[in-house]
Amino acid sequence: MRHYATVLRRRGRWIMLGAIVGLIAGIASTFLATKAAPTATYFKATNTLAEGTAPGSSTPQSGSGNTGYSLNQAVLLIQSQALLMKVAGATHLSTNQVASQLTASVRQNVNAIDVTAIGTDATTTVKLADTAAETLRSMAQDQAGNSAEMQREQLQAQLDARTQQRQQLLTQAAQNPPNRADLETQINQATSDITNLTQQIQALPAGSGFVLSVLQPATPTQINAHGYNYRYQQNVNARNQLVNPSTNSSAAPDFDETDLSTAAGISKSLRVLLGTVAGLVLGLISAFGIEAWDDRVRRRDQVESLTKLGILTEIPRLSREQTRDHHVAVVDEPVGIPAERYRSARTAINFAFGDLTDVDPGTTPVLMVTSPGPAEGKTTAVSNLAAAFADDGRRVLVIDGDFRRPAVRRYLGPVPNLIAPEEPAETRIEGVWFLPGPRDVPTPEFAAEELIRTTGTWRNEFDLVILDTPPILTTNDAVELLPSASAVLLVLRAGQTRTKAAARVAELLENYRAHVVGVLFNGCDRTELSEYYGSSFGYGYGYLGQSAKKTASTDAEASASTPDLGDEPSEPEAGSPSNGGQSVPAHQS
Repeated sequence: MRHYATVLRRRGRWIMLGAIVGLIAGIASTFLATKAAPTATYFKATNTLAEGTAPGSSTPQSGSGNTGYSLNQAVLLIQSQALLMKVAGATHLSTNQVASQLTASVRQNVNAIDVTAIGTDATTTVKLADTAAETLRSMAQDQAGNSAEMQREQLQAQLDARTQQRQQLLTQAAQNPPNRADLETQINQATSDITNLTQQIQALPAGSGFVLSVLQPATPTQINAHGYNYRYQQNVNARNQLVNPSTNSSAAPDFDETDLSTAAGISKSLRVLLGTVAGLVLGLISAFGIEAWDDRVRRRDQVESLTKLGILTEIPRLSREQTRDHHVAVVDEPVGIPAERYRSARTAINFAFGDLTDVDPGTTPVLMVTSPGPAEGKTTAVSNLAAAFADDGRRVLVIDGDFRRPAVRRYLGPVPNLIAPEEPAETRIEGVWFLPGPRDVPTPEFAAEELIRTTGTWRNEFDLVILDTPPILTTNDAVELLPSASAVLLVLRAGQTRTKAAARVAELLENYRAHVVGVLFNGCDRTELSEYYGSSFGYGYGYLGQSAKKTASTDAEASASTPDLGDEPSEPEAGSPSNGGQSVPAHQS
């Protein structure tokens, strides 16, 4: 969980960027929502046709009476091609549109027909229902009239045939034949049939006997989209399957199609909140995704796994002001956390040097400080370690082995002859002396030989020699200096050193059989170090080391009087401000 919290803190800019993008998207959605086109409206309209009384008849027709024509027969006309074409012509719609938007059903309890139309325009829907109902009424009555006329003709033909048969029977009976009794029986039956047929003919109405009248004209009723789609699909299925519309296509929906309530719209504040949350989630995903792809060393366990070396100490990251002012924590802030960390590194190195005394007794140890690449904190480490050992009462000589980009003198503030130094120069740190590397050398190999010779000349005059070298993976200079070093301190910077570089430099030092005392992990996040030193970074021991006894004025005089005789100015660290026309600040090498 601490690691996750560190990732969130380290990638906080991505998370904030995602939240800002989501917030902007949420605000933009509120404007887009107000400009959205209104949703479509849907309507249904029903025209009700009631069966009436035939002219000249005293009894209402039921649809299954004398004419034999029923409401079920009439309602089938709604799917006939003739009706569809007539209605399409009157409403200026296609026959397919009429068929899919029109249906009819029988209401048996009141002997009526409901002609229902659906559509997206109220006026058009009402016109479609009324036109279809009028066309259905006219066609049904015409069809019923034709049926009644046919029935009348059929009854009259039966009556004429039966009358002729009776007349023949009467003629035969007048001759008094032997079967007269049988003939009289047949004559009576014929007479009875003629009477019944005559009564049926007389009972037929003068017209068709089937009359439909408008009981209720169409009025629009708004329905929801679900209801419209349901009715539309029912009509299409009825036409395609040629089923009885009175039993299928007119089936009412089993839900409330007039319910126009909709889900509450998303408010503007909720849109903004949802957009911000979505952007925050996107920012979190981006942060952890970038962290997964980041191949820079950031944690202690990563360093130990990659290098197979122990970490002597972890040094907090310096501020820009400290980097610009060439801050030496052991001297300038002796009771701070960085100073204590360098002192703990001093203790670990002392133990390592104790192991070397048996190998090379009576010889001053030489500690070579290097790193995989530039700007990883070698020079800062050299300056602070020199001050830490000097605080322990040792005479320390610092040799600048980085003749390409010398920078350590800016931290120590020496006053040497940089072109032809005859002996080590005192620095602003009591107990620390400084020797510059060779200048204006023809080849790097010559420079390495000079450094080895200089180290051998002066090492026994001091208690400890610290050699500041170039990056070991950038140039071959550090490798050339390995024979003159008793031990090597590897400096890595959190958030800058790549994992492949860390593994490669450890492998290289192992191949050269160098005695590596450990790793100084530089530039660590202070919040990640709190678990070791508690939450208070201002904790101290209430004393000042002897190297801090020099006054600020003395330091200023030493720095101001330092000549710059041919020294190549080092490039400033990325992100560090320049010093306006004065000496260019060295990067934290």
